[in-house]
Amino acid sequence: MSDIQELGGRIAVAMDRIRSGIEQMAQSPRTGSDSDSDQLQSMLSEERTANAQLEERVKTLKERQDTNMSAMESRLGEQADEIATLAEQIDSLRTANAELSAANEALQNAASGDNSGSADANGETLAELEALKAQRAADAAEVDAILSEIKPLVEGA
Repeated sequence: MSDIQELGGRIAVAMDRIRSGIEQMAQSPRTGSDSDSDQLQSMLSEERTANAQLEERVKTLKERQDTNMSAMESRLGEQADEIATLAEQIDSLRTANAELSAANEALQNAASGDNSGSADANGETLAELEALKAQRAADAAEVDAILSEIKPLVEGA
């Protein structure tokens, strides 16, 4: 952005120099020789060329900036979609875990009522429950890590 401002400033200075040269030519009587006129025409042509080059550079920088902004906006939209998908998955995981906990509790209650072989079933159920809790904690940590990476990008945009 500073390049655009710098180039804009340079264009303005060149235009002021051209304007002041034209004003001086209009105010002073035409006593100069043809070589002075040729020299002034040459200087004017050089300034016009420099001005055209600067304008082209400004145009190129603006196009590049617009392209970068479009890419960033597109990336931000994709990340927002990913965040929404993650949120849906988290809700689904929470629902499944709640159902699993309820089913596990029902199994434990049923197993505690009948003592024949209930120790083995209860132990297996508890082991499975602990494994699911560990898996859930790992998944939650992974989601937290992903969100912590994405959050600064979203807030920065």
